[in-house]
Amino acid sequence: LGNYVSLTRDPTTTSFLSLSPSSPQAPASDLSLVQWSLGQDNAKTVAALGNAHRTPYFGRLSETIDPTSQVYYAAVVDDSYVSKKLDNWVIARVDLTSKATTLTSLSPLSLIHI
Repeated sequence: LGNYVSLTRDPTTTSFLSLSPSSPQAPASDLSLVQWSLGQDNAKTVAALGNAHRTPYFGRLSETIDPTSQVYYAAVVDDSYVSKKLDNWVIARVDLTSKATTLTSLSPLSLIHI
């Protein structure tokens, strides 16, 4: 795994959750969610997020863990293979029990409640 690009503490344990490039040789590679603890060299991959990448223009990632420490969420970018102008914001959701991962696209239209 590459360098961590985020940090969230799991309030029910002494470990941390971080997003990290899946390949240390390719820092722009897809992100994975990893779990690690201070003073230990045993980071483990919790889930590969697929086409989920750092935000190129808007600063650091936004992430949170739900109050029960069962679900992790992060705002990431789904890279378009056509053009950077077509990149899409997505919410990555990882169920920390089942390790199931979903990426949900965000759209300005999803903010409109009629």
